[in-house]
Amino acid sequence: MAVVLSLATSCTGMRSVRSPRFGSLEQGKRDYGIDHGIALMRAKNGMRIALMQDTRTNLVGVDVRYLVGAAEDPPGRTGMAHLVEHLLFTARAEPGGPTISDELSDTALSHNAWTNSDETHYTAMGFEDQLAKLVSIEARRMQVTCDQIDAATFERERDVVLAEDTWRHTSHETLHDELIATLWGRKHPYGHRVSSKEIAQATREEACAFIASHYAPDRSILVITGNFRTEAAMKAVTAAFGKLMRRSTAGRTPVEPAVLIGETSTHSADIDEATAFIFFNAPSWGTSQWMQHELLSAMLRTELYTLDEREEWITDAGVMQFGGVRAPLLTAVVSVSEPARLNEAVEKVFAAAATLVNESKEVSEPARARLRTRLVSTYDAFMGAGSWIADFPQYSSHDGFFVEELAALDRTTLVEVAMYANATLDRTHSHVALVRPSGKQALTTRAEVPTRRREHDLQPWRTPVDPSEASRPLDTRVSRVANKVEEMMLRNGMRVLLAHDPHSPLVDARVVFPYGSAAEPVDRRGLAKLTAHLLANDTARLYRRVDAERIDFARELGTQLDTGVGERATVFTARGVATFADWHLWRLFWLLDAGIFPDDVVAAFHKSLRESHGKEEEDADARGDEALRARLFGAGHPYAQRAPGTAELLSISIPELEAFRESYYRANGATLIVSGGFDVAVMKRTIEELFGSWDGEAPPPPVTVPPGAPEKGPGWVAVLDEDATQVSVKIGFSTTSDPIRDVAARQVLRAILEDRVRVVREGLGATYNVSVDYIGGIGGGALLVTSDLERDRSGKALVALVNELVAVQTRASTLTEDFVRARRRALGRALADSAGATVLANELEATVSMSLPLSFFDAQVSEITVTTPDVVAAVAAADLARERMVVVIHGPRDAVKATLEAADQRLELVQQLVVGR
Repeated sequence: MAVVLSLATSCTGMRSVRSPRFGSLEQGKRDYGIDHGIALMRAKNGMRIALMQDTRTNLVGVDVRYLVGAAEDPPGRTGMAHLVEHLLFTARAEPGGPTISDELSDTALSHNAWTNSDETHYTAMGFEDQLAKLVSIEARRMQVTCDQIDAATFERERDVVLAEDTWRHTSHETLHDELIATLWGRKHPYGHRVSSKEIAQATREEACAFIASHYAPDRSILVITGNFRTEAAMKAVTAAFGKLMRRSTAGRTPVEPAVLIGETSTHSADIDEATAFIFFNAPSWGTSQWMQHELLSAMLRTELYTLDEREEWITDAGVMQFGGVRAPLLTAVVSVSEPARLNEAVEKVFAAAATLVNESKEVSEPARARLRTRLVSTYDAFMGAGSWIADFPQYSSHDGFFVEELAALDRTTLVEVAMYANATLDRTHSHVALVRPSGKQALTTRAEVPTRRREHDLQPWRTPVDPSEASRPLDTRVSRVANKVEEMMLRNGMRVLLAHDPHSPLVDARVVFPYGSAAEPVDRRGLAKLTAHLLANDTARLYRRVDAERIDFARELGTQLDTGVGERATVFTARGVATFADWHLWRLFWLLDAGIFPDDVVAAFHKSLRESHGKEEEDADARGDEALRARLFGAGHPYAQRAPGTAELLSISIPELEAFRESYYRANGATLIVSGGFDVAVMKRTIEELFGSWDGEAPPPPVTVPPGAPEKGPGWVAVLDEDATQVSVKIGFSTTSDPIRDVAARQVLRAILEDRVRVVREGLGATYNVSVDYIGGIGGGALLVTSDLERDRSGKALVALVNELVAVQTRASTLTEDFVRARRRALGRALADSAGATVLANELEATVSMSLPLSFFDAQVSEITVTTPDVVAAVAAADLARERMVVVIHGPRDAVKATLEAADQRLELVQQLVVGR
């Protein structure tokens, strides 16, 4: 084979005009050396227990997986498993006492749950010294009896679940319901959604019977993760669960695969483009064929991406999983701009699938490597570990956990994948669903919540505290993990932060350039993001044989390359298996050193823009946000502008991308972060050899953003949307506190507000999806409270929310018990130190992007411990001022009008935005 050396066009700055620089990097096979370290056992009562220690964190996770889901919903009671999931947070050991949710809120840093067709999962995270209590709370959940859930609480929670289901039910959910009924039939366990209006008729006795039948030790998996001693963990488990010998009385509902016989069904839905779904049966997760399936899916995704790029009339093509874990469907999805060509698109998908029977190493090996990196990334993180660990004893037949998955991935051959593709992607064993637009706007559909039986006005329980604690500093029983970060400076002015973690199977490397969207010219919005997003390696160039072999080797290692652009910084990230940490760093270097803006990449982006042009949904949330920000920051302020439109982005040229890159992607002033598993000496040498070669040209001056000019309030905005199912509200305040100097007081204030709005949610049962957040940047900030409101009581709920905010703003210094609870919660969040290469890299990136010292988060802990009610009251008075308040209400006209009237406002006197029909 002839080898030709063709050098890229010369340009200034960091761009390379020579062969790729590899330094002393060496090719070759390396041993992963990964051990899962998970202990798995079965207790006498049938409960399976998994323990995974992680000393990189100061946290523990307690997860309980129940082998019951929507598949077990009784006939006529679809949604019962989901309702029970909610109810088991509301049980009280004694009347007037704390619920399980209350106890978790008092003990855990976070807790949550979910239900799907195959499982119900509860998860909680707290500090290591709270392990025994977290375990005991979960044991109490397993022992809940009907007398611990009173009738009023049952009805409130049932109505909340109904309201949430209505709020979430969009046109896409309607299509989903129709497709699963077509594929499985409505009587199949997968033939219905997790929730439905059928539970409107459910009784407390029915729910209690469901609990008694399914919630037992022999139907559960307990997972403990984090920083704990095995002896202490087992002692806590034995004390809490050891005497629970009750057995479940109902078996699991068997799940049969969908019967696919080569048929085609036609559908109409409120969507923008004609779309085809091509379904194939897939193996259950955790079975021997699963890795063949994963490789095939990744390879098919690559083929469909190529198809999307090649055909102008195909607007999107991809791969997804449909159905539950025990009987999933591999699903190819293709959308077209010309409905008449939908059948042609289906034929092209089948043709692309047929090529996988004879796929080449060039496609399969990068797919294999990307899968490997994705698996290791998941397993390295402490957050979420309880979920994936529980998957193995529930769904797989081995106890090798992710190590066995990695081994299966490595030993799966192309021949096996080809044979599996030949058997799976068989047209006679598929189903094609052709979905054509109905002609209606692709927005949420109208839906009604079943008439509520009663109003709820319950008194929520709150943790008893000693008010005198507010007058003294808090003692910290735990401390943040002491992560050793080594700092060095290259001769060219690049700062390097090395956070070595010998226990991590992952490496996360990222370069942070201290310029982002704030550096864009006023008439070139989107330039910073496009520059980062479209920068790519020059793979079309011809390289010398030795260089080409090294590049091929690197590209088969599965490096995940990501970009992120904020107001203050642009970040390029390379992530991969730690065994090849130096090569993953090289992929990052090669992109930044010799990357270009290839014509095909830019053309593909332009194609996607043109396809979306004129088809954007009229986003009610975006309209409301635009009005909110215009009042909070002033009309014309950068923070009040809409995202750049299609025409703006299409007008940005490649020379402009090059110019932005040359101006702002410089070594001097940039920071290289490397976190995770790597050989320190090798990494230092590699950094010097690669990034040390860049010149040290001085960076441009720092970028500023003009300060906001908020409108005098209070201001009210009505977003009238007849397609909305519920009412939502956003209450914003333009803030004057300093995000860095006042960070401790802000965190305590935020926790106070969260607690006050929680009281509204639990007392009225009329609000959900409530959040409290500070937003903003260089040009100013805002405090934002958002909530969805139950439609029939939206006015009462809004008034209650506003009253709570007013109480905090005017009486914060006297709310001593609120302060005590909130300061504890804020301190807990600040102390919480999760584990993982990416988690630590994220923290370092945050300090770098905001020009903060590495000790910032440790200092924040100290500041919270000594924060006083008066300091928080001063911030509350400044940040919750009524004259800087803006309220945006979104929903159908009648509901918005009624909500405004409850707050003594008139619809005709407020700003109105009409969207939808």
